[in-house]
Order: sequence, then structure tokens, then C-alpha cells
Amino acid sequence: MYDYLAATKRSEIGDFARTYAKELREDEGAEYDQVIEINLSELEPHINGPFTPDLATPISKFSEAVKANNWPEELKVGLIGSCTNSSYEDMSRAASIARDALDHGLKAKSLFTVTPGSEQVRATIENLTVALTIAGTLHFNPLTDKLKDKDGNEFLLSPPTGAGLPSRGYDPGQDTYQAPPPTGSAVAVAVSPTSDRLQLLEPFPAWDGKDATDIPILIKAKGKTTTDHISMAGPWLKYRGHLDNISNNMLIGAINAENGEANKVKNFTTGEYDAVPATARDYKKKGIPWVVIGDWNYGEGSSREHAALEPRHLGGLAIITRSFARIHETNLKKQGMLPLTFINPEDYDKIQPEDKVDLLCTELAVGKPITLRVHPKNGETFDVKLAHTYNAPQVEWFKNGSALNTMAKANAS
Repeated sequence: MYDYLAATKRSEIGDFARTYAKELREDEGAEYDQVIEINLSELEPHINGPFTPDLATPISKFSEAVKANNWPEELKVGLIGSCTNSSYEDMSRAASIARDALDHGLKAKSLFTVTPGSEQVRATIENLTVALTIAGTLHFNPLTDKLKDKDGNEFLLSPPTGAGLPSRGYDPGQDTYQAPPPTGSAVAVAVSPTSDRLQLLEPFPAWDGKDATDIPILIKAKGKTTTDHISMAGPWLKYRGHLDNISNNMLIGAINAENGEANKVKNFTTGEYDAVPATARDYKKKGIPWVVIGDWNYGEGSSREHAALEPRHLGGLAIITRSFARIHETNLKKQGMLPLTFINPEDYDKIQPEDKVDLLCTELAVGKPITLRVHPKNGETFDVKLAHTYNAPQVEWFKNGSALNTMAKANAS
């Protein structure tokens, strides 16, 4: 790690880390309550998906899974990129596989795209992706399966090799950084008011300091609710710069526990069924905050900021689930929403979509539960205890309306 920091002109951080490294090492003779043993010789690459990010299959079993689930067999596009496989080492190892294939007279059978992780990596210039792209089929296991070269002879791809750091150091590439002016008074951002792709953001309102009473459940989501269910991609991506427009996709993929359908919820003020975003907009127009009830691992998948921005923009107060995906939970906090979990996960089943709830926001404190008071449409009121993971600074995010509001408040003082 120190070598990497030094190569990227951050040796002072490495020096600082070395000073305190001893504090992170185990004490001599230390014993642990839980020990996890991993046999590295038994590990093998996994493929996650398709259709859901939490479906991980070992490469040795993936071909069988493709057949059993009737998944498409053809690999159409291979991408080396994202935040997880776009470093110099990743690129150099990927290149070694590509060179091996070229030496045997092969070319990729699928579209092959590369997005380096930084300008330095781009200017200076992954394993499974490249191998599958060369084969063109998801039935291929590069650890055991053979390919045929241009003459029809079978061969195994060589294990990938690559340097962790470039031997001549990183090329800094193009310096695109523009330092901001000393004060914001000299900055003006001009956005057309008629644009459907760009929109200036307005600060979210601060918490009013009160408990929320008799508010509706916008939707009780059943089963898997990924960030793509919450804020779909595809054609919606062109609206990423326009929060109000992209909010028209909010939760349109979530399954309503009431009717088993997507994007169809009852508006309690009208008694009519409508799309989830339309219902949320109507509540917001009428000054009615709302909550969402979610299932396990709510918000898994891509760390999509809009999945937290949209419910906040449309008047949401809290997302209450059996459990959260960690990044989405933090994103909700940053936007001033309350991500809360049932202390007893079975309480999810006690709440019905048409129930009204009180959320005792004044109870929010580090390490203490919050009460959700449920008013069933038919039945007696009951309380449910909710947990949270707020620390003291994050509590201020909620009180001030968002993390950005908190930063602005601190800078103004």
C-alpha cells in the first residue's frame, strides 16, 4: 500500500499511516471470540447476477446455472471498469489475457469496452471479463475449459499476470482540475428553466422538531427492492441532472405487498390506485409526509444516489425495513431521511399498507430506539420499536434537513 501511495504522489499519507500502523495490529497472544478460516486454495472466481446483484455463482457452476435457469447463453458485452476492477493492476492482468488470445490468433467474439478507473490509469496504460469476452459464451470456464486457436488446436488461457504499479511510474495525464474561487460570490450557474435534463437543486427543508402523526404508508414493498427498483436506469439516466423529472421513476419497480403489483398503490386521500410517484406527489402537494415499509436488504445493488434523493424530494420522511444495504442506508441519512429497521423483523408482517402511523422523531438519539405507533384500519393501535445506526453528527444531518445543509450551516457560522 505504501508503494502505491508513493507512486501516486501521496507518500505523506503512507508515512502517517505507518506511524499509527502498530495500533491496528493484534496484541501478542490475543484471543478472539470468533475466528473465520478461509482456505485460499479452494477459492475460485464468482459471477454475480444476472438480474440481481446478490446472486453469486462460482465459475465452475455457472454454465450449469445458465442452462438450469434458461439464461441467455451469448455474452454480448464485456466491460472492464467500475470502481472494483479498473486499476492499473487490473488493466495489466487483463491485457495479459488479451495478448495470450492474440498470440493464438483469436479475437474477441463479444463487444469489449474498457473504462479505466482514473485519468492516471488511462494515460499510463480484468481477467474473467476478458476471458469470457474472447469465448463469447457464458458456458466458458477459463480455469478449466479450452479454446481453439486459428488453426483449430485446443489451448488453455495462461493465468493472468500483471504489475501492481507501472515500472516507470504513472503518467499524470491531463490535469483537468480547476480550483474554485476563494468565495462563492464569483460563481454563477446558469441552467435553462425549460430544460428537462438539468435542474438547480433547492436545499431540503430542515426537520420541524415534531413527531409525525397519522401519516400514510406510501408502499409496503415485498421481497427484493434493489436501487434499480427504487430508481431505474436505462432511459431514465438522461434525467440524472433533473431531480424532479427522474423522480417519476421512484419505486416503480417495487412490488406492492397489498396486490403483488408494481407501481400501483392506493392514495388514501382519494381511495384511488395510482403510480407510486404520482401518489407521493399528491401527498407532498397536500403537505402529508409518508413512509415506506421495506423487506430484507432494502437498497442493495448499485450505490445510486438518486434512490435516496427521490423519496426525499417527493416528501418522504422515513424508510422502515427488516434490513438495509449499507451504502443505501447511509445515502438516505445524507439526504435527511430516516432509515430505520424493525428490532423484531416479524413486525414487518403486522403492518398493512392501508395502516396509518405515528413516527416519534423526537426520540431520535444515538443508541436509542424510535417508536412507530401503528393505527390499523381495522384493529387496535400498537407500538413497534425501530432501531437505527445514527451517530451524533448524522443526527444533525436529519435535524438540519441533509448532510449538505449541515455543512452549509457550519460554514456560515
